[in-house]
Amino acid sequence: MPVLHGRTATLSAGFETSYRNPGSTPQSQILKFSTLEIGQEAVLEDDPTINANPLAEKRTEMDSSASATVNAIICLNEIGLWLKLLLGPPVTTGGGPIYTHTYTLSLAARPSSWFEVTVGETPDQRLHRFLGVMLNQMSWDAMANAQSFTANLLGAVEVKPQPTTALDLTPSSRLAKRQACTKRANVFDVSGASTLGRISGCTIQWSNDLTPYSLADGTEGTGEITLGQPSVSGSISGLFENGTLFDHALTHASKKLVIVQGDSSGTRSLTTTIQNIEFDRPKLQINTSKGLVVEGLPWRAHHVSGAAAVTVVLTNDIPAYP
Repeated sequence: MPVLHGRTATLSAGFETSYRNPGSTPQSQILKFSTLEIGQEAVLEDDPTINANPLAEKRTEMDSSASATVNAIICLNEIGLWLKLLLGPPVTTGGGPIYTHTYTLSLAARPSSWFEVTVGETPDQRLHRFLGVMLNQMSWDAMANAQSFTANLLGAVEVKPQPTTALDLTPSSRLAKRQACTKRANVFDVSGASTLGRISGCTIQWSNDLTPYSLADGTEGTGEITLGQPSVSGSISGLFENGTLFDHALTHASKKLVIVQGDSSGTRSLTTTIQNIEFDRPKLQINTSKGLVVEGLPWRAHHVSGAAAVTVVLTNDIPAYP
C-alpha cells in the first residue's frame, strides 16, 4: 500500500443553501492551508453491563459531530471567504480592478458551509466530506513575520460511508496569492496622531461563541448551531512612553483601535476598526537596563450605546464572494 503524502492534499469549501444542505448545484473554492486537522467528534459510550469477562465490552457510538482547525497565510484575496464565514456576507463596492468588501460584526445568523478534503493520488485517493461547518473562532498576529491566521470550526457531521465523488467536480482554483506583509502593518487610534504610542505587536481574536445542539430528528450529528455572544479581543505591545498604552490601561480608559494590514504593493489591505476597547490593568515590569516595552497587554472590545459597529474592510482583486 502506498504511503499518502500531505503534498497531495486539497481542501475545498462551499457555502450551504441551508444548514447541512450543499444545495442542488454545489460550488466550491480550493483553499490554501498550511496545517489542517479535521475529523469526527464521536460520542463513544461504555457498556455498563456487569459481566464475567476480563475486558469491558466494545463501546457503542451514540452520536457524532465534527470539528476542524485550519492554519493558513493571510492572503488578502482568499481571506474574504473566511471573513464571510466569520461575520456574514460583506457589502461590496467598486468597479475594478480593486474592490472593497465591508464586513460588520452583528447578531445576524452566520452562514454554514461544507468542506471536502482529498488526499492521495488515483487510484488510492480518499475523500472526506463534512456538512454544517461554521466558524467559531479566528485569530491572527498583525505584526508577525509569518502573516497567517488560525480558524477553529464546528461541523455537523462527517458524511458516511466515505464518498467516492466530489460534490463539485470543477471547483474554483486557488485565488492569486496576495499575502499581508509586516512592513504594511499600522496600529493606531487616531491616524497620524495616535495616543496609543509606538506599537510593536498586536494580535486579534474573534469569537462567535457558537453552541451546537443535537436534535431529536432521527439524523446523526449536530442539528443546529446557534450564535452566542460575539467578542473581539487580543493583546498589544508598545514602547513604554508616558501618556500612552500603560497609562490608558492604568486609568481604565476606553480607546479606539484600528489595525491595518496590507500586501507588499500597498494596494490591497485589511483594516479592522473597533470603536471602543478596554485594557487589562498593567503591571510595571523592569527586567533590563535597556528601553522598556509594555509587552502583551490584553485588550477587549466593549459596547458603547450609539457607537459605530466593529467593521473589517477588505480591498482586493475579487469582485464578489458567492
